[in-house]
Amino acid sequence: MHVAIDAAGGDFAPRNVIAGALVAFRRCGCGLTLAGDRPALRRELARPGAAGRAAIRLVDAGKAALSGCGRAAGAGKARA
Repeated sequence: MHVAIDAAGGDFAPRNVIAGALVAFRRCGCGLTLAGDRPALRRELARPGAAGRAAIRLVDAGKAALSGCGRAAGAGKARA
């Protein structure tokens, strides 16, 4: 099994999101992909206790996904 997690949003992200994802990663041994701001994800995974990070895939979500607007491009436009 492989799990992908949006680590960019939420209160205290990415720290708390990554902490929870690492608990699950260690318990189930599943594959893990974290999406978000790649430099921020790397910093959190470099913290003590983040062993096994070599098996965790990081995906840079890009500025649009991290903007916090919560809407996809074009959402809310009236249709003719």
